[in-house]
Amino acid sequence: MELLVVIAIIGVLVALLLPAVQAAREAARRAQCTNQVRQLGIALHNYHDVHNQLPPPGVRWGRQAAAHAAPGERLGGGWTGGTSLASSWLVATLPFIEQAPLSDAHWTGVRELPVYRDWYRYQDARPGVHLVMDSVLRTEIPVLRCPSDIGRKEGYRPRAESVPIARANYACNMGSTTPFSSGEQAEPSTRGPFVLNWPRGHARGVNFAEISSGTSNTILTAEIVAAERPGDTRGAWAYASGVFINGGTKTGISGGSGPRPNHLIPPNGNALDDNLMDRPASCSAAPDDRHLRCAGAFEYPYQTARSKHPGGVNVGLGDGSVTFISSTIELRVWLRMLSNTGQLPRRAVADGFL
Repeated sequence: MELLVVIAIIGVLVALLLPAVQAAREAARRAQCTNQVRQLGIALHNYHDVHNQLPPPGVRWGRQAAAHAAPGERLGGGWTGGTSLASSWLVATLPFIEQAPLSDAHWTGVRELPVYRDWYRYQDARPGVHLVMDSVLRTEIPVLRCPSDIGRKEGYRPRAESVPIARANYACNMGSTTPFSSGEQAEPSTRGPFVLNWPRGHARGVNFAEISSGTSNTILTAEIVAAERPGDTRGAWAYASGVFINGGTKTGISGGSGPRPNHLIPPNGNALDDNLMDRPASCSAAPDDRHLRCAGAFEYPYQTARSKHPGGVNVGLGDGSVTFISSTIELRVWLRMLSNTGQLPRRAVADGFL
């Protein structure tokens, strides 16, 4: 009887202790993620010091692109506005996160890819054929992975026969509404620090002086949950459409099936709610996953900040600081933090959604 009592007491103590241990482990993981967001902020400031602007969120590479030394000059003669199977802001940031050899290897690999309409595509990189790019795209970069987002993470494959692109958990801020629409991006209140399509067909990172709301009030980077299936772009570190966030899209944006409804999403918006799920460029979602459920993409992809931390996400601000944003933040406050001007997206306001 005494032995049973002792066992019961031990069981109660373990039951009481286990949640505390789990909470302590998550606190340590969150602290590591916070530190990594801070490192990315420092890297972006160093990039800005060198180039007087932030890196573009995504570009295609022209025929002469790989011959240039400076990331800002690697655009070549190709159209710079598209992100179709093209490099992300993280590729340009590699030398500033102690990954210069990987950056050099990437541009060596670009030279090996076949040219398609005067530009190169990751989807043309084949395992065992384009050996340098094969190695680069598969590379897991520890500073880009948050330990809270664990589990099997297959690389994104643009095609079934393509080299898989490894995952990351950090994304750039491309504004409060639709970054892929030049019409939306013509409105200054919608644009973020990473501008994809304004002027039309032009991708760039802004100079800090353009952030009129103040760098301490504007989000540069945020956490995302990386997809787990090869058909889903989210978190593909080298791919422009894999590592961005925005506030959603507004009423009236038309796709192939006509006008779309309002979708403006707060951080960690519960994706089981159809109005709060992501629409990434390519999607292969788990139906019951509140983080990774998504809708099939159309011409204007959008996705919000997400994390596996209880209660919110880490974001890096323009002044280099890191703050934890609650999942319950008011949508209007969140959208203002995504905008360079600190204003709500005017067209969404005019449509009566905000």
